[in-house]
Amino acid sequence: MEIGIILGTILGAILVIVSVIGLILSKEQGKSYKWPLWVGLAGLCALLTAGGNALRMLI
Repeated sequence: MEIGIILGTILGAILVIVSVIGLILSKEQGKSYKWPLWVGLAGLCALLTAGGNALRMLI
């Protein structure tokens, strides 16, 4: 059970980092991409799910 929490946290963190890098690079190029926002949203959902699973393990 703990592997899901660990993998969800790692995946969520990686997706959020990729999203931030994508947003920074798109601003430097003067372009507007939508994919970093969607990737960031998926990363936040993964982090929320991992947090919910961690809380459920504690109870």
